[in-house]
Amino acid sequence: MSETISSDEIKDTITFVDDYQTRLNAGTYEVRATLTAPAALEPAKVSTSTKVKLHVAGPRFFLPPSEVHSVFPPENGEGDYNNVLPHVVLNRRTLPWERLVDKKRGDKKRDDALEQIPFLALLVFTEDEEANGDVTPPTVISLEELGQSLEPGEKPTDKVNVIDVKRSLLEHIMPTGEELRLLVHGRERIQNGKDHWRAVVIANRLPASGKRNIAHLVMLENRYEQIEKPLEKPPAWCFKFASDADDPIRLVCLKSWQFTCSADKPTLRGRLLGKAFTFESLCVPKREKGGDSFEQLRSMSYAALPYHLRWGDRAHTLYHGPLVAAPAKTEPLKTDDDNIPASADGLVRLLQDQHIFDVSLAAAWQLGRLLMLRDQSVAMEYFGWRRRDAQLRAREAHWDDDGHLQTADDHRTGLSGMPEAVRHWCAERLQLRSLPFEYLVPDARMVPEHSLRIFRIHEGWMACLLSGALALGRAGDFDRHLEAEYLSTVFPAESRGRTGFLLRSPAVDEHPDLEVAAFGDGRSPLKEVRLERIGPGLLLGLYEGTISRLQFSLPPLGLHFGLKEADGGFAKDLRSEDGSENKQSIGSIAMRTPDGAGLGGSVVDVSELSSEMKRRLGKDFGTMTPGRFAFQMCEGTEMVEFDVG
Repeated sequence: MSETISSDEIKDTITFVDDYQTRLNAGTYEVRATLTAPAALEPAKVSTSTKVKLHVAGPRFFLPPSEVHSVFPPENGEGDYNNVLPHVVLNRRTLPWERLVDKKRGDKKRDDALEQIPFLALLVFTEDEEANGDVTPPTVISLEELGQSLEPGEKPTDKVNVIDVKRSLLEHIMPTGEELRLLVHGRERIQNGKDHWRAVVIANRLPASGKRNIAHLVMLENRYEQIEKPLEKPPAWCFKFASDADDPIRLVCLKSWQFTCSADKPTLRGRLLGKAFTFESLCVPKREKGGDSFEQLRSMSYAALPYHLRWGDRAHTLYHGPLVAAPAKTEPLKTDDDNIPASADGLVRLLQDQHIFDVSLAAAWQLGRLLMLRDQSVAMEYFGWRRRDAQLRAREAHWDDDGHLQTADDHRTGLSGMPEAVRHWCAERLQLRSLPFEYLVPDARMVPEHSLRIFRIHEGWMACLLSGALALGRAGDFDRHLEAEYLSTVFPAESRGRTGFLLRSPAVDEHPDLEVAAFGDGRSPLKEVRLERIGPGLLLGLYEGTISRLQFSLPPLGLHFGLKEADGGFAKDLRSEDGSENKQSIGSIAMRTPDGAGLGGSVVDVSELSSEMKRRLGKDFGTMTPGRFAFQMCEGTEMVEFDVG
């Protein structure tokens, strides 16, 4: 059984799945085979048998980092998470159900119910509980010290992370078997025709406000037992406590992270829509006081830089990189030999109105040459190809001059294809890869803290960059004709007309899985050329076409689960099966609060909450499954949209 949330605009569908059962649970099995000869072939009945042991492996004491897709709240994040249930998303969808919380007994009905209970739980603690010794930080011990039986492939010296929790605290926060079943579900995301399957483990405790909180993903294999309760049929699974004393209970910890719940720290919307956040085109900001004779040049993304002449003098120059605020006011890009410069010197321009030099294109040409020389393998392949191509052309010219050559001696093969490594190198430069940041943004004031800057790619700048690289190995002025042809090959029409953005915000580091969608005039997203974090808190996006609208959001796989604060407590609005809002609402949610924890450290009574959901949704609702519970508990991911105009 599953529930689905979809968005037609971005062709994204999320399906909540109850569980992803495995054919075999992790463990050791014995396979026995018997072969009996038919009576027609053998007078005496003869049979032979053999048995083989096989082991189904699965994470038990250690979880590779690659198995964890994401966590929420973000690791080391700080924000208003007071009403959010933390969760962890796992890459392998079957992982939570690969082991059992109790051993099978051969009772099919019982064992089938047991397999639906995951062996993983997410427990949340506060910094005060850690400081008081109610829970210890993760400690590394050996499997021999842990005292667990070993499986094939495990050694007594293998290391494992454990935490020790006092019984009085663990009794408050440890979910029952039924709650464990509801708190873990599978999730399928279909995005642009591609499927992504994940497993999600949700905590049952709200973070404590104004404090540092620590989340631990713990292993509960064989830690539960069935207990007969008068009001529950069949018997409920509950955690096994070794004794009645308040002795620390040791749990294997597979993943830990911490975050701070602070009401004065903004969320994604707070980061991108706060008063300190600015949104405009990429250029040097205006002066706060007084006029500026270079105001027009500033709006064109020029920056004033010191320039040292070859004979030692200094001069004031202007420079803009490949990222400019507006379309270049130059002639359309041409690729004939007249537009292929002989050197960088020929690209230095004098701006007549301001009587100042513009070295933008000259710097691009020289940078392209230096970058090509730095990549020695590509440079050597390009240089060798130019030599070989020159020899082919010489043979072609010789064939035309000498009419006595026979057909067998025809060497007219024309221009040979450019090496793929060189094409790839030029394509990466068009994606702004390996370009020094100072060349992209010459003035730090262009991209201040808490800012979003929109830009266009200056095609003339990029053409000069590639021209400088392709000039390597030039033997004479005649080669400029060939470089014009090379440039048209590596700078095709589909690589032009690109736009993008630079986002500098703490949200970039706080949300490493931040998703961005850029739209033009239509409803379909623009093709993404590059979306990458290029520095601390700095995100670069590059797209084919002109951006008119930008959307920043957290991924649907990162949907968080939470409640609504109301009247000093928590409430929950319910939704219908089709995803629409339901008039039903739970006004006061039952909580289990550890002594001294306060409301922010409350534990949600998941069993009571699920029963209340089922009652309010009506008798036709059916059984409350993990998929349905997650569907009701999930909150839409944050999304911020900017109209570029």
